[in-house]
Amino acid sequence: MKKFIISIIILIALFSGIGYAQTKNERLSKPFTLTIGDWIAFKTESMIRGNPDLSAPTYVNYDKKSNVIFVEIYGSRSHVEGAKETLLNWWNYITEPCSMYLKDFYNLEIIDTDFTVIYFNKTAKDGPKEIIRLEAGKLLLP
Repeated sequence: MKKFIISIIILIALFSGIGYAQTKNERLSKPFTLTIGDWIAFKTESMIRGNPDLSAPTYVNYDKKSNVIFVEIYGSRSHVEGAKETLLNWWNYITEPCSMYLKDFYNLEIIDTDFTVIYFNKTAKDGPKEIIRLEAGKLLLP
């Protein structure tokens, strides 16, 4: 009988905590619509993170206003040539294995104008500084 009462008390304590957590995080259960751009950004970022050759911190987001997927690379190269080399390595990965995966598994075809890839020097004195970008298939300086 004593074990039964202790078990009941433990269950009550556990379930009261779950109820509290559910009411505090109610906003997390609201429906959210993903776009194809959101999905491509999510899959691209997860594939980049899984590639040991692409080691700089990289964030990928879809901008609904411009309909462009932004790939932000935060490396330590401060000169254009080095940053360009790194940026093009990322771009080659996005346009080849990543693009092929998206086409094969999700029937999603990506093109140059879907992406803007930006290389930032994360060690710049005043915070991350843009060094070079690839936008609509063209390399541009800031």
